[in-house]
Amino acid sequence: MGSTLEKSIQTLLTYTFTFPLILFAILTGFYVLFLYLRYKSSKYSLYQKNFFKLVFNKGLRGEFNIFTTLEKFCDETTFLIPNIYITKAPMKQLK
Repeated sequence: MGSTLEKSIQTLLTYTFTFPLILFAILTGFYVLFLYLRYKSSKYSLYQKNFFKLVFNKGLRGEFNIFTTLEKFCDETTFLIPNIYITKAPMKQLK
């Protein structure tokens, strides 16, 4: 009787932890696919497209780093988003 109880507890724990993990992976995959298809349908503005391009290209090659990507994204789009880098202003102007 103890062995069936152990087996049932083991199967319960197995399905309790693996099912949500598999479900989360599938939903994440669908969400990334949804974002990619919305990016392709050109509903985003130019700076969002540049960000998605950096994320997807570097992510697919396996060299995605969020900090360098955000830095490149901000450098390329400072003309679209003014005041994004206030710290880049020369110190003489701040006096």
